[in-house]
Amino acid sequence: PGTAVIAAVSGGADSMAMLLFLMKISERYSLSLTVAHVNHGLRGEEARRDEEYVRSFCEKNSLRFEVLHADVAALAKQSGETCEECGRRVRYEFFESIDKNAKIATAHTASDNAETMLFNLTRGGGLKGLCGIPPKRGNIVRPLLGTTRQEIEAYNAANAIEYVSDKTNASDDYTRNVLRHHVTPVLEGINPAFFEACTRTVQILREDEACLDDMARKAYDKHYRSGAFPADKLLALPKPIAMRVLRMICGRAMSFTHAQAVYAIASSSEYLSLIHIS
Repeated sequence: PGTAVIAAVSGGADSMAMLLFLMKISERYSLSLTVAHVNHGLRGEEARRDEEYVRSFCEKNSLRFEVLHADVAALAKQSGETCEECGRRVRYEFFESIDKNAKIATAHTASDNAETMLFNLTRGGGLKGLCGIPPKRGNIVRPLLGTTRQEIEAYNAANAIEYVSDKTNASDDYTRNVLRHHVTPVLEGINPAFFEACTRTVQILREDEACLDDMARKAYDKHYRSGAFPADKLLALPKPIAMRVLRMICGRAMSFTHAQAVYAIASSSEYLSLIHIS
């Protein structure tokens, strides 16, 4: 109760459903609601249409509206990021700039979560990657994460919610769209409750990941001193814990291959007493 919430609204079906949901509970929980929209400068007139739709909706419903215009293609070229990576960074920097103490609500759904899980599986992601999208991370919350796209479509129809459609969602130029158009329909054919099953699986994996991370954190706090971790203490840990300790020491930039190499060095040397991290 009393929380300031920044709703990230593109104008699409998912974000408009989330916005209506937040509006419906805002009085009950005394929420201070702000709608934030980003025009990425990538879709020309269609993007301007989306912005004007969200702006008009906010004006009609007396909602605070904040908008950012960004040339994401140019920014991505400067930073060396992909447009997708750059767009995500720009969005969250904008949301944070509105109110650093607010919760940022995004409209990711159970369908998005399943697609993320499958995408990470194709890249050989470990347990963390298979955990998909977290329901909460820092000040970011995702109230629709347990809701399927079909349920959102039904909610929109029942509440006569209008929304805009992004033409790029119909293209197979993006990996996520390929999964959405060609992979998940096959999996739903095998199990009509595929997205619900994914939601259960992700919850189980997330709990396992949290347990393993906690064990690794305790080992790190106990043994890591002055830039060194005793090799014998590392090898005494179950390997999944040891690998997490190595990534805690070196940061997210440490790849799976490099972590395996460091672990192999510790395992093969009879006289190595310390793994030194510079």
